[in-house]
Amino acid sequence: MLKEDKIIKLIAKLIIERLSNMDKWGGAHSEFRRVVKSLPNHIKGSSKGKRQIKKAIKLLVDLGFLLT
Repeated sequence: MLKEDKIIKLIAKLIIERLSNMDKWGGAHSEFRRVVKSLPNHIKGSSKGKRQIKKAIKLLVDLGFLLT
């Protein structure tokens, strides 16, 4: 399960990097769908990857990095 946690943290890092590259800070708005679209196909293309993406987004929301 530790490996699963590392993968979720990596996906969360990729999401934060993508938002940073898009200059989405402060009051900026971006749909999750657009951010997820930028993730690698081997992650977003599988059902396991989709679950991990949801967990990564929940982690970022819980930590206060994202607002819904």
